[in-house]
Amino acid sequence: MVMRAVVPLLLLLPASRGAAQTLQVTGIRGVAFGPMLPGTSAVVSRTDGSRSAQFDIKGTGSGRVVQLQFTLPAALSGPGGAVVPLSYASADAGFSALQSIASQTAFDPRSPYTATLATNGRGSVFLGCTAQPAAGQAPGNYTATLTLTVTYFP
Repeated sequence: MVMRAVVPLLLLLPASRGAAQTLQVTGIRGVAFGPMLPGTSAVVSRTDGSRSAQFDIKGTGSGRVVQLQFTLPAALSGPGGAVVPLSYASADAGFSALQSIASQTAFDPRSPYTATLATNGRGSVFLGCTAQPAAGQAPGNYTATLTLTVTYFP
């Protein structure tokens, strides 16, 4: 019995406050658990270049400070109302001003995080998490919505 799960991306962009405040956030990929077995936890690391979620940020100005805040789903939803619980650890998110999965500063995705964009106004955010399917989990496709809000920090 195999289940497949992907957490699609939903982006929340703050209202623009003029040209000096423009932010662009692009969802590159969602968390992809791939096939999961009932009763076996599936872990995706934030450093996994093909399965972790990735958001790219493009701001204006050199070295601007932004606040990153996730709205994290508690579970994946599947066929017939079945759910797979999700959990997040204190280092499941990462920020890289270099936009490199190999060069991240870990942070807790459950709390707001303050980051400094690179001198070109860019950065990337990565996210992993753990899915915990039950022993009798129904097969099928499971999804959830993941939201990242990025705002300039005053």
